[in-house]
Amino acid sequence: MSIQSLSALRVAVAMLLVAGCATGGAMTGLAPDQLSRVENLRVSVSPLPQPGLKLPSTDAGSGAARGAVAGASTALEAGMESGDGYGMILGLIAAPVGLVIGGVAGAVSAEDEQAVELGRRTVEQITADPAIPHAFAARMTGAVRSRGHRVSPASSADPAQGAHMRVAITRFDFDSKGGANPQMRLILSGEARLTADGELIASQPFEYRSVTSRRFTQWTDGDGAVLRAELNQAINAISEQVARAWF
Repeated sequence: MSIQSLSALRVAVAMLLVAGCATGGAMTGLAPDQLSRVENLRVSVSPLPQPGLKLPSTDAGSGAARGAVAGASTALEAGMESGDGYGMILGLIAAPVGLVIGGVAGAVSAEDEQAVELGRRTVEQITADPAIPHAFAARMTGAVRSRGHRVSPASSADPAQGAHMRVAITRFDFDSKGGANPQMRLILSGEARLTADGELIASQPFEYRSVTSRRFTQWTDGDGAVLRAELNQAINAISEQVARAWF
């Protein structure tokens, strides 16, 4: 595939995923006897897990080191993606150049230490915010109700009696390709489990990845307004995906 074709493909994919992407397992729907067992469904959502933050560099030295590694790795990966020996050789030749360029870029792009610390605290506050799982449960409730099923929110402390959907969020994190101050995508993933009187009826994994990449402080500036908005979009996308899969 030519560079022009590859670029066109990437643009087309990006246009298809404008609002973020929630993925999961096969959407088979519940059988009639299963649906009858999960009437008056209760919904609960776990708190956000602590993210494994890889904070951006805050000094030129560490920024240069991380940038150099990322620059060299990018050159090598480009060579290997070509799929032929000539491309791999070019990748090896370009790696030292990528190392130098990445090192310079990393030193220049190092973040302000106070801004990074403030961003870290903002992420901690968002992670601990009980309003987020409550909003998720309410949105999931609305998505299931809109498909004609009776459902009401429930606390995660409810006993395993009756019909219950438990949404466990197992990953709340940022994904990047490394570097001193990389562009990051938000990731929210986990599993929804549907039970009746404690018996597992169905399970549905889910994962949301933001289409837009931002630097760490761009996500967290302004009390994390951008991050909160993307989380809300993730909640909406996942709720619709799970509701369509089962009801």
